Amino acid sequence: MNKTQLFNIAAWTFIIIGVILLIWKIFGNSPAEFNILTALVTGLLFKVMAISNDLTELKVSFKHLASDFKEHAGNKKMHK
Repeated sequence: MNKTQLFNIAAWTFIIIGVILLIWKIFGNSPAEFNILTALVTGLLFKVMAISNDLTELKVSFKHLASDFKEHAGNKKMHK
């Protein structure tokens, strides 16, 4: 399991817990609002971290792709 998968699992876990606490608050008047907000915000932060990690990997892939294109263009010039 890589970091992105762990962040996604943690994010969805906290979001689901937050939704359950929200439903409990509406129907049962039990947990405090702070607990609900903490769970939801933590889930959203983990989701943002997962997206950031994906974008970093994409950036690295584009750098490798750009160097491959430059190498390919240099080979075309040599063959002319």
